[in-house]
Amino acid sequence: MEEMNMRRISKVVAGFALAGVATFGGLSLAGPASAGDSGPLVNVVVEDVLTGNEVTVAENVAVPVAATLCSIDVNVLSNILSNTEVTECKALSVVGKKAWIKKH
Repeated sequence: MEEMNMRRISKVVAGFALAGVATFGGLSLAGPASAGDSGPLVNVVVEDVLTGNEVTVAENVAVPVAATLCSIDVNVLSNILSNTEVTECKALSVVGKKAWIKKH
């Protein structure tokens, strides 16, 4: 049962990652972000609560990309991250899994 749930979550995570690549793939052509561009770079991480296994869904992405993946308004996410290093990603959190956005 747990293996089936992990496969389902893996498919969901892969789907979000592919959607992000399809949506924001052209952004990589602009080159790496610098500290003055669009704020800090962040990681979006999903963790299996039972096993503690973590999967980084998106690594070193700009706040607008993380906001899209987590269905959060980019201005709201920017304000949250200006006050804290980590915040929840409710769109990717499901039963038995928790997800968050972590600032570098």
